[in-house]
Amino acid sequence: MSNPEILAYKGQLADARQRRAGFDAEASGIIVLIRQYLSPFQPVTQIKMPEVNAQVKRLDHVLAEIKHLDEMISSLGEALG
Repeated sequence: MSNPEILAYKGQLADARQRRAGFDAEASGIIVLIRQYLSPFQPVTQIKMPEVNAQVKRLDHVLAEIKHLDEMISSLGEALG
């Protein structure tokens, strides 16, 4: 592998790690928000299901992105040795 290729892979790896950290923080925030919506101290009839559903869908998307980035990070790490 040539030096420019190595630099390109290292740049991609750094970008993927940074994006993953951002998605990880977002997932943590979404989980906290879902817990607030599903408070055990609130009557079940007052649960805001549209908001809960929207956040669960967003969490599903974020987790898919994290899994994709984990695969990319692993592949780039292996390529770099």
